Amino acid sequence: YGEHTLLKCGPWSQGPVFPQMLALLRGFDIGAMDPVGADFVHVVAEAMKLAYADREAFYGDPDFGPVPMGVLLSDATQ
Repeated sequence: YGEHTLLKCGPWSQGPVFPQMLALLRGFDIGAMDPVGADFVHVVAEAMKLAYADREAFYGDPDFGPVPMGVLLSDATQ
């Protein structure tokens, strides 16, 4: 992520939730926001809610069903 390498477990765990949150936050300049301000808290909380909802809907053991990690971590908007 940026200049950092982020290593997480796969979709059989909740490991991809954090990188998915980061993917959702790509369009926001959170570095310019006050980390205890309402805008920062709102944007991050919404990204967390979306990522955890996707975890419930899509994560699982890829040996037993498809997990669309490429879509969940992409820059594409729908």
